[in-house]
Amino acid sequence: DKALKNIRIFIEEGYEAGAIGVLNCFWDDGSTGLFSNDWYGAAYGADKSWNVNATDSSFDERYAKSTFASNELHFFNAIRKINELRFYELTDGMTDKFLFVNLVPEIGKSIKISLGDLDTCLAIVQSAKNELNKTKFERYSEDIEYLKFILDLYEILIEERFKLLNASNIYQEIENDFQSNDNIAREKLVRVISI
Repeated sequence: DKALKNIRIFIEEGYEAGAIGVLNCFWDDGSTGLFSNDWYGAAYGADKSWNVNATDSSFDERYAKSTFASNELHFFNAIRKINELRFYELTDGMTDKFLFVNLVPEIGKSIKISLGDLDTCLAIVQSAKNELNKTKFERYSEDIEYLKFILDLYEILIEERFKLLNASNIYQEIENDFQSNDNIAREKLVRVISI
């Protein structure tokens, strides 16, 4: 939504200033982004370039019909839903930093995981997946798979953090149990390893 707003404002201001064209760019930098996930922004930029005064509220319908031969909007609802993740500290604005951050801190260091963010972010991903699962396209249905990949990736990364917190809690129990009953402590240690 932020990118769409930037595209809209930039094109509208350029049009008012007498610009004769638009250069729509993507800044994936060749990292973890899949270009198929950029088509929506590319189409939006093209649409605004040719139809400066077109209403944004009708774009999804026009894009669905012209590109996917579809009248349904579940795909776009899923895109909007997953973009809500950018507001949470956990996902770091949906940058790829979230993909590569160390889950286990270095010795003597700590990490912060917001429990509230975990629950909320997982709910957002699951809601987006529910919308995406309703999507049926006549053409370019592989775009559904690209978005599903992104949703699965976020779900895995969020669930990893839940597992880390669970393991951390069990380690705390192990430390407390070790002095009184080392057999229970060992059983819990085996449980942590299986997480």
